[in-house]
Amino acid sequence: MPKGFHRGKPSNRRTDRFIEDSMVQNEKVYYNHDNRETSEKQKFRSSFKSGRIDRNRSRPVENTRLQRIIEQQDIDMAGSSSHGDSHSRHAPYSRPGGRKSNHTRPQQSSRGGSSWSKVMIPYGKKFEKDFILKTLLNASKVSFIPIYYHIEGNNAVFFIEDSSAAEALSTLNKQITLHDGFKLIILVKWSPAPNLPINEELKGKIKQVMSRRYDPLTKTLNLSQFHLDEELCTDYYTPLSRENVMQSVMQIIGEHIPDVQAIDLSNNKIYSVDQMRPLLTKAAFLKSLNLGNNKLGQITSLDRLQGLKLEELILNQNPLCDRFTDQSSYISAVRKRFPKLMKLDGVDLPPVISFDIGTEDVSLPPSNGSWFVSDEARQIVLVFLEQYLTVYDSDDRQPLLNAYYDSATMSLTCSYPPGQTASASSRLDAYMKDSRNLKRVDDVNRRYRLLQQGKVDIVSFLSKLPKTLHDPSSLVVDVPVSSV
Repeated sequence: MPKGFHRGKPSNRRTDRFIEDSMVQNEKVYYNHDNRETSEKQKFRSSFKSGRIDRNRSRPVENTRLQRIIEQQDIDMAGSSSHGDSHSRHAPYSRPGGRKSNHTRPQQSSRGGSSWSKVMIPYGKKFEKDFILKTLLNASKVSFIPIYYHIEGNNAVFFIEDSSAAEALSTLNKQITLHDGFKLIILVKWSPAPNLPINEELKGKIKQVMSRRYDPLTKTLNLSQFHLDEELCTDYYTPLSRENVMQSVMQIIGEHIPDVQAIDLSNNKIYSVDQMRPLLTKAAFLKSLNLGNNKLGQITSLDRLQGLKLEELILNQNPLCDRFTDQSSYISAVRKRFPKLMKLDGVDLPPVISFDIGTEDVSLPPSNGSWFVSDEARQIVLVFLEQYLTVYDSDDRQPLLNAYYDSATMSLTCSYPPGQTASASSRLDAYMKDSRNLKRVDDVNRRYRLLQQGKVDIVSFLSKLPKTLHDPSSLVVDVPVSSV
């Protein structure tokens, strides 16, 4: 584990470097079973010995007719949901003897294998969020973390990612009696994970949480189990496995903490690192990265992060680790992508084998001029180059059609020479947009589009390139083989 990474609850330290407007702490409500002291307004204790809840916390149900409807009927699970749930009527399981049970088991979703459940409290809008959540947490035999609590119509809704907790909550349906005899209805249904768009409010909250989780002394950012952060999970759902969430996190890192040296992204169910590629430019000082206990399936997925000068990397408890039969091949594959790596999965690696070459020995030999296998080949090639470049440097490149076969193919690859970047005065934008550099162009369809096929397409492409003026004396030509 890299220095500065924290296990368990993240540090409450806030950085002085960014997000000063988020320094004001909101009053926190802890939903787990604990003996934490609260203010008089929040003080609450529930007792289920008599099947009743503290009268001071619930709001009275004024309409007795509404009470009879709720107790005699089952409420449509979908309510006014915007998540596409089924609108079928809930049918409770029956007890032996024909009597209906008040217990409702989670309904099976069409999306099998999901561990997510949607919990609905009909007419829960009448009650405070703290009252409903504390009541359920104190009554449930299985602790749970409520995620994205919100109101849909008159119903209170939240999600949980725990099938055993969902089952436990379903058994509490109509088992909790409120102050005036009102039975608390709890409907549980399997559901996909909630999907929230990233708006300015949520982005500001993410920035605030990242500020608290950043340690400026060690330059460490702890994003482990990010979506379960106590300031996020109840009102939002922000998994780093979602592209829009990870994109926002990368943007915040680049804008506010570009000098971060260690990032912990463990336990986030990340299955792709594509959205983390901005780290190459936004976190140039990054030395330690923890991707442990995620869903990365292939070692090749790390190719997107090649270029990071990592000295420490954690990948254990990812499916990709099980694809290697021995430790040496695993280390070799990782080091191929991060050659400066000194520690992998918490274990020091053997030093990289290299040769100690003095500065006096590294000078390269002088370059030689052009070389031709024969004088006949030299004459033919030089005449061709002179004619070709004369046409290419002219205002009309159409005569180049005579230089290509009908089935010829062509591609252009362009890169800046050492020491020169895109910010230099001699930019290569006109060439870069059509460059078919296979190390940078991953999309198969784009690779195909950048391949010019047939002499007509080739000359048409060449005609669109900027006007040039070649210096023949600067060319170096090698012709090692000739059929002349």
